[in-house]
Amino acid sequence: MKLYVGNIPEEVEEKELKSLFESYKSLKSTTIVKDKNSGVSRGFAFIEFKDNKDGQNAMEKFNEYELRGRTLKVSEANVKSKRPQRPSGLF
Repeated sequence: MKLYVGNIPEEVEEKELKSLFESYKSLKSTTIVKDKNSGVSRGFAFIEFKDNKDGQNAMEKFNEYELRGRTLKVSEANVKSKRPQRPSGLF
């Protein structure tokens, strides 16, 4: 299960965010999305769990959780399906 975590304070690093969620043993990955040019956090992250139950429990526990004065918004991530690539040279 993949979760979206929004409203993350800019100064929070992946290590700190990971420490919030690592009480769930099936934690697979923690990724804070950063601006490609500046490297500054864009204020959201994706947390992935191997076990859906852990993901559901984490979502319930950390939605509306206060972190450094900001209220986190946690929900199930919208998973993009892989689009077929266009053949090159046609456009």
